[in-house]
Amino acid sequence: MACPKLIEKNGDEIDGEVEYDMDEEDGCWLDLINKRRYQEVGAIVAPKCRKRGRYHKHLVKETETPTLPKERTSYNDCQKHVEFEIDDDVYRLRIKASLNVISKHTHQLLNPKVNT
Repeated sequence: MACPKLIEKNGDEIDGEVEYDMDEEDGCWLDLINKRRYQEVGAIVAPKCRKRGRYHKHLVKETETPTLPKERTSYNDCQKHVEFEIDDDVYRLRIKASLNVISKHTHQLLNPKVNT
């Protein structure tokens, strides 16, 4: 019986590998966040983007004004509405900025202001 082997990677290798398996609930959450994000900054977070043989979450920049799909059933369906521009030099900065915005929106969604 084979034992699992731990393969340690350096920081640069780890930075280039972001993986996340989205389920239906995550897709709905991301759609909600993207609708608000698109209204505020004109960019969305893509559920999947092919880069160096792996799927990654990236901040994507809209190259023209698209119509967001009402339902997203697959990555290929999303690709029809969004053009991806990935700049490797600012990859980490974009991901960090993207996660900060998502974190802010998540906080607002979980802690709505109640008008009395």
